[in-house]
Amino acid sequence: MSSPLAIDGLILLDTLGSCVLALDRGGICRHASAPLLRLLKLDAALERPVEEILRRGANRHLPPWEEILARLDTGAETAFHSDHETFLRGDGPPLPAEVHLHRLEGSEIRFLVHLRDLTEVTRQSKAFHASVRSFRSLLDGVTDAIFFLNSKGKALDANQGAQRMFGHTPDKFLGKGLAGLAADAGLDPLDSILQSVLGGKAQRLEYLSKGRAGARFPAEMYLYPANYFGQDAVMVIVHDISERKAHEASLLAAKAQAEEASRLKSQLMGNMSHELRTPMNGILGMGEILLETRLDEEQRDYAQTMLDSARQLLGILGDILDYSALESGKARLNDDLFCPFMLIEQMEGEFGRRCREKGLTLKLELEELPELAQGDMEALTKTLRRVLDNAVKFTEQGEVTLAAGVAETRPEGPVLRFAVRDRGIGIAPEQQGKVFDAFHQVDGAITRKYGGAGMGLATARALVNALGGSLTLESALGEGSCFTLTVPLRYAD
Repeated sequence: MSSPLAIDGLILLDTLGSCVLALDRGGICRHASAPLLRLLKLDAALERPVEEILRRGANRHLPPWEEILARLDTGAETAFHSDHETFLRGDGPPLPAEVHLHRLEGSEIRFLVHLRDLTEVTRQSKAFHASVRSFRSLLDGVTDAIFFLNSKGKALDANQGAQRMFGHTPDKFLGKGLAGLAADAGLDPLDSILQSVLGGKAQRLEYLSKGRAGARFPAEMYLYPANYFGQDAVMVIVHDISERKAHEASLLAAKAQAEEASRLKSQLMGNMSHELRTPMNGILGMGEILLETRLDEEQRDYAQTMLDSARQLLGILGDILDYSALESGKARLNDDLFCPFMLIEQMEGEFGRRCREKGLTLKLELEELPELAQGDMEALTKTLRRVLDNAVKFTEQGEVTLAAGVAETRPEGPVLRFAVRDRGIGIAPEQQGKVFDAFHQVDGAITRKYGGAGMGLATARALVNALGGSLTLESALGEGSCFTLTVPLRYAD
């Protein structure tokens, strides 16, 4: 019979949920805890040999039961322990368990076997290793080089991309810094940057890297705060930007080539316009003299048509010359002292007559203006002339309004605002952004009716931009248009 003390102790272990098996000297079960029976899916275990109760599975680290018990009994060993054994149980999956065996003294129960269920631990371990394999597969599948650094800047891990990029197996990077990857001093500030990244702020560096066989290539490095298996770390991604840099260089070269071609085109246009302007002035002069001679009505009509056409052509040549000078950067701005009221009077005299010839009215809306101002009067005059010319050209009846005032007062001088409103054909919303493009015409039929080369407004905006101002448009189809010009001036010295 078993000692009452021993049985009481085993019952206490039962209540604590321990998986315990008590054996006599022959390895026969004298007590099996209820948790053990449930774990092994057994109805009973008393009087059964240990080999029938704890049936060994494929994972064996301990000797056979007969040998274990014999060595414990003789005192050759005081205990046996295995961190991981597997046991068969009913029709269920094998049981992974930690096993501890030791000998008891002074009791009929000679051996005590304690099992700890490792099912959940095994499941978590498998899940962890599967996650590690997935992480490694993802890491190595990336073409960029990826490193994980500790807080001291030493490599904890590197992917296969690092080997492809730098020619070293990942283990060669472990425990080392990344300064050796650079072909220049581009990574010198890396140590100080690491602390910022560990504090949660991502960083980006661009440097000249040193790859396989010492080959140099431009690279960008991204650094992010990361957690490397429970450890604060910095994830470093190195990306080869050779192709991008080559593409950027080709784009810059193409841009420079296009700008040079545009400059040469503008220069050619300017030269041609200048050469054409001289004979056109001769034609205009002779036409005006011709009109002062005795002509019959038909001859005078021919001469006037010739003079009007010459003036129109001279205006187009002027637009092209001014635009090409601005586009090629050869335009020179003047600094004149002038009276804004005299500029308005000049526009009134010139376009008042043209309006009357078309049966229109030129209306002035003047606010308070400075008596004198410093700026480029010639450029401002050309701009207003082109905008007013456009308004008169496209207005068939009613009035054209020229409004002027101060848009803003600054310590150095006023910003003048001129608005030209017409009752013309108007411009559709989808076309309004194009009216300031050189050689653009809204509609071919309109071009045939009103003429022009599509240069007036393009040149006007170019002039205003050169003056540091702006030229904007508000228009509705069939209701007319309003062009607003603002230009900064200085107070008279």
